[in-house]
Amino acid sequence: MYGFDISVVATFHREGAIAVPTLRAIGLCRDAAWTAGLRVEIIATLDRADSATRDIVQAWSRSNDHTRVIELDVGDLGLARNAAFAKAAGVYGCTMDGDDLMSPGWLVRAHRTASLHPTPAVVHPEYVIEFGAGTGVTRLQGMHPASDLVGALLATHPWTSCNFSSLQAYRDVPYLGSTGPWTGFGFEDWHWNVEQLALGRTHVVARQTFLLYRKRPNSLLAEQVGANRLVGPLTLFMPDRVLAQQGGGAPRRAEGRFAAWVRAIMHGRRSKPTQLAVVPPWALPELSTLHGCDSAVPSTPSALKSHRYWEPRLNTAIGTEYARVVRRLWTPDVGRIARLTVVETPQAVGAALAATDGKILMLSRQEPAAGGSPTSWLEAHERVIAVPSSDSLDAGEVEALLTRLIVQLRPSCVEFEISARLAAFADRYALAFKSIGVRTTPGAWISAGSPTTTIES
Repeated sequence: MYGFDISVVATFHREGAIAVPTLRAIGLCRDAAWTAGLRVEIIATLDRADSATRDIVQAWSRSNDHTRVIELDVGDLGLARNAAFAKAAGVYGCTMDGDDLMSPGWLVRAHRTASLHPTPAVVHPEYVIEFGAGTGVTRLQGMHPASDLVGALLATHPWTSCNFSSLQAYRDVPYLGSTGPWTGFGFEDWHWNVEQLALGRTHVVARQTFLLYRKRPNSLLAEQVGANRLVGPLTLFMPDRVLAQQGGGAPRRAEGRFAAWVRAIMHGRRSKPTQLAVVPPWALPELSTLHGCDSAVPSTPSALKSHRYWEPRLNTAIGTEYARVVRRLWTPDVGRIARLTVVETPQAVGAALAATDGKILMLSRQEPAAGGSPTSWLEAHERVIAVPSSDSLDAGEVEALLTRLIVQLRPSCVEFEISARLAAFADRYALAFKSIGVRTTPGAWISAGSPTTTIES
């Protein structure tokens, strides 16, 4: 039996005084929900919190009904959320971070959106308004599990850490930690959101809601980017699942006018990243209320004049490339790939073809020394797979594709030609590969004077 309609899980660490406006904003959300007849509990986690943060959160909890504080020593945001949701008693759950603020109507509108949606869904705020060390505005959009946009999630996360869904969603997919066996991985929200799609849940937005995202130079996101973390293994892109989809599985859901408009927004055809943001009129009263919690919150048109609109770059070509390469590499009846060779020069292709019998990924469109078209030359060797197959991906997306192939396929041995580019790649993600039982060793398949490195388990 559920004791509450909504369980809010708010995570705190070392926010200090910043926790004060966050807690006030949570209180506003809760009060609006109570007024609407919703029963709300708040679970605050203190994970290795400093004394200032602990004192602030504990004091606030003592003066607010239906509030619990859980003290933890895990040093991991995802694991802290899991501990809280394990104790939650709501029909629905909601995540909030210790340094951000939600619009006061968030819980009411998110609950209405989730409860009225015809299928299980994950709800996000409609707008994200950045303030603090950086400013900007973006508008989030929904996504169905069968959308053509899904493939873009290999390289881009278009949502935020704040979400609302059934409590069962948080228990079906616990947050993947970035400590212990998963050191080297991170971006737990990205991973969680994609896993929900794999379970068939749709991502939707609650209209007339926003997240005030406090940009800080020392944020967890900045830390994970600086540490070269990767997104953990994703069920949605497991080889067997990709091959089943390519083999004529369930037909894609037809996209209506609204979904087509969403696609237009995602691809940036209706607005440009450089244009001034226009915050909708309904947001100004709630921004003014939150300004009373934190004076740094922009609450007037003049305060928002420096904010520019931006959109996540959802390039679906990376999903197409990923599926194409998986089809070339993966044989279901054989199981785990024994060897994968990665090169970027034609000379290395020749050496690898002579010394190995596995597939070779060619991360370059350079013309071979013997002349001729790169495409025709590569196609003459059935073991060579050109990545990308066209100019559809930029350098960052090619790197994202390669990391995802290694994480999802987990070859027994991944062999790299040592060029400046590939040596940097192998070094950058060595910790993540080690997290899934992969290590780097010198290779010997190419002639002396052209060193290589090998990644193998």
